[in-house]
Amino acid sequence: MQRHEQEARDEHYRSLLKFHKEVWGWLIKRGLVDPANDEWRGFKEIIEEHKDEIEAATRRASKALDPVVKPLEWHAGRHGGVDYADTIIGTYNAWNSTRKNAYFMAPGMGTGCWVEGGLAEAKAAAQTHFEARIHSALAKSEG
Repeated sequence: MQRHEQEARDEHYRSLLKFHKEVWGWLIKRGLVDPANDEWRGFKEIIEEHKDEIEAATRRASKALDPVVKPLEWHAGRHGGVDYADTIIGTYNAWNSTRKNAYFMAPGMGTGCWVEGGLAEAKAAAQTHFEARIHSALAKSEG
């Protein structure tokens, strides 16, 4: 796996954990994350070690948001010989790369987030990012 792919995957894991309030609380209670300075100590190892519990907490959080979070709507296109998709409101973009991977762009992102796979994987990662932003906004609003 190339370095930028690993960084993108790491960022993806961070966003999944950081913005799912229930999972975040689970990690803090166990001393695995220091919320004072947002320090992550071996988060990939933590995920692997506690995968089932974290996935269950994530499913519960996602289920609670199912009535609120709608799937992003995509329009397909092709530019410069590369497949891409834009969301219906233009906030997310997903691109297939000629390097046998793909990336997506989200509002406020200066650069794309690389993912393994093709356009379908990039769109799925964009959906996850979208849901994480909603979780984050809800967590902040609850104080």
